[in-house]
Amino acid sequence: MWQQFSPEKPQWPTVELIIVGILPLVLVLVGTICNMGCIIVLLSRTHRNNCRSHQPTSTNVYLIYLCFVDTVGLYQFNLDNAIGNLTGKSITDRSLVACKLIEFTGYYTLHLPVMYLTMATVDRTFMLWSSAYKRKIARPKQAWKICILIAGIFVVTDCFLLALGYRADDGSIQCYHTTNAVLTKAFNLFIIWFHLVFMSMVSFVVMIISTVLAIIKLIRLPRVNEAAYLRNKRISVMLGLMCAAYILLTLPNRLCFTVLAPLLEDSSGSNTIFALSDLLTYLASSLNFLFLSVSVKGFWRDLGNLFIMKKFCSNTIGTTTDILP
Repeated sequence: MWQQFSPEKPQWPTVELIIVGILPLVLVLVGTICNMGCIIVLLSRTHRNNCRSHQPTSTNVYLIYLCFVDTVGLYQFNLDNAIGNLTGKSITDRSLVACKLIEFTGYYTLHLPVMYLTMATVDRTFMLWSSAYKRKIARPKQAWKICILIAGIFVVTDCFLLALGYRADDGSIQCYHTTNAVLTKAFNLFIIWFHLVFMSMVSFVVMIISTVLAIIKLIRLPRVNEAAYLRNKRISVMLGLMCAAYILLTLPNRLCFTVLAPLLEDSSGSNTIFALSDLLTYLASSLNFLFLSVSVKGFWRDLGNLFIMKKFCSNTIGTTTDILP
């Protein structure tokens, strides 16, 4: 994306090499390992919960999907930018098919994490405020269906991106552009109203409102069961911090590639600015492990069990039973 704004000669070549070429690859490696570890631990907790006849939890499912799409997202714009900087030719410049796929999956994997994190926050808030919701709706089976439905809806909303991109007369590949005026107008509207306003601003407002409502409920909640209260508090704080980090790290990128793009594209060092905003976005996709490992009791013990090949459904003394309710 931002390569189209780049000067022919980098303004700060060393800084650009680190920000655009090296750090994205580090994020891909670290983010993949951390997110896959989170997915395995969350899946094991859901499975162990069913084995022990505890009430299943839907929040786990949303977090599993969040970690998965964050992992896939690391390999889109992030990897394309890194390869382009290190080799002089990005993936999107090598093949028209690759160009179209990255156009679609790049935005697709930016939109899904926002929605899944929003759903996890809303789900937790409703569980605190409504016992009926907790009994009837907050179930893994329902959450799986909702996540699949969300993924299907975004396929429909984002699929027109596959029509962008074409091979020019000189043989070069022009990504995110089209000779069709209608598609160009649709893409411009998509970037502003769907990508920025709806998927960023509206979703962020919902996250903030849900977090505030969860805090209010926790303050008013009677401490009849101290363990349950602390568990709810810990998970709610974790989701609130995840939302705050996601908003702070992704909003600069949304603004740089939409309303601020005309101001930045001709400025000195624009290449580094756009790359840095991309890097912050994908840093947000790599922080799930940090929040889960700090906030979820027994996370490290469960993760350790992965390496010593213990069955998560066993009743061995010392295995943690704390789960996301």
